[in-house]
Amino acid sequence: MGQTAQAIACFEESLAEQRRLGDLRYQALTLAALAASLEKLNRPQEAQAALRRSLELSTQVFDPSNLVRAGAHLALLELRLGAREAALEQAQAALKLGDPQPEVRVRLCLGVAAQDGVGLERALAVAQAHDLKPLMCEVYEALSEVYAAEALEHRLLEEENQRRLLGLAAQFEADQAKARNSELEKLNAALLEANQENARLLTELRAQSRLLELQALLTGLWNRRYLDLELPRELERARRYGHPLSVALADLDHFKAVNDRFSHAVGDRVLREVAHIFQARCRAVDIVARYGGEEFVLVLPETGPQDAWGLLESVREEVRTHDWVRICPGLEITLSIGLAQLTDSLEHLMSRADTALYAAKQSGRNRVVLAH
Repeated sequence: MGQTAQAIACFEESLAEQRRLGDLRYQALTLAALAASLEKLNRPQEAQAALRRSLELSTQVFDPSNLVRAGAHLALLELRLGAREAALEQAQAALKLGDPQPEVRVRLCLGVAAQDGVGLERALAVAQAHDLKPLMCEVYEALSEVYAAEALEHRLLEEENQRRLLGLAAQFEADQAKARNSELEKLNAALLEANQENARLLTELRAQSRLLELQALLTGLWNRRYLDLELPRELERARRYGHPLSVALADLDHFKAVNDRFSHAVGDRVLREVAHIFQARCRAVDIVARYGGEEFVLVLPETGPQDAWGLLESVREEVRTHDWVRICPGLEITLSIGLAQLTDSLEHLMSRADTALYAAKQSGRNRVVLAH
């Protein structure tokens, strides 16, 4: 503690001399070092102010090295102070300077704290995109713990459902034993019918859950659940900072005819290859999700209408010219896309994208239409 306090005094003395000399670069470096000592003494607000000033000075003299180091330090400090959005924004600023580690580290800390598998998968996607093997190992380890907890929760739920089913069966047997007249027989029949309906609904729910899992496994894209979690966050972030946000709704043209004419196995291969085209064209910060069936949603942060239209047009053309006959002779695939920009609500945004998609379909398909 005493050595740290002495270090702070030395840093402040050095800082005063650098200010007198007008040396902005060394002021920025000294402020970053001072922040580390202040944090050790549990003075996070003072450390936060020192790091922010260090970043301002490094921006003035354009010192990328300190911008990354101080930016990463500030991101983790913001996270410690509970400012999650500010931490992620600061980490993503470091990512733009060529260092993705702060964003991965912040998302990893958030995911572990909240036991959030979706957030950890987002951290893993960034780490994989930049081949950060040590961080990938940390994220995999955190994910395994989350998945283990989810598996335990699922097993306990299954056991509880089994106990309830056994209880219902026992109750049914007891009621059946008491049935001595037609009224009781009618009641037993009603109970049996209710049990059968419950079993049918449980089977349908399990089938629907399995279908959603298979859709994610089939294409390797995010599923609807992930989109429902992330899209409102991206919308709120864009509103808060006044940044552009584009959302596109894409649909494979005549896909039912592909399944009917060439088989569902061919249709599955088409979905996988279209998903690969989306992934190859989009950035790590973009969200590409399978919306259902042959529909996809693309969320493009920090992207205005002109850039978004250019990206989607290149995707549409690549789908059209793809070597589909390699899969099956006579196979042709095209894509219709509706594009919308940031609006007042999520429902309005998706509605405008859907309307633009409908206009693309009505005007001949195989095109990108921007919502007005």
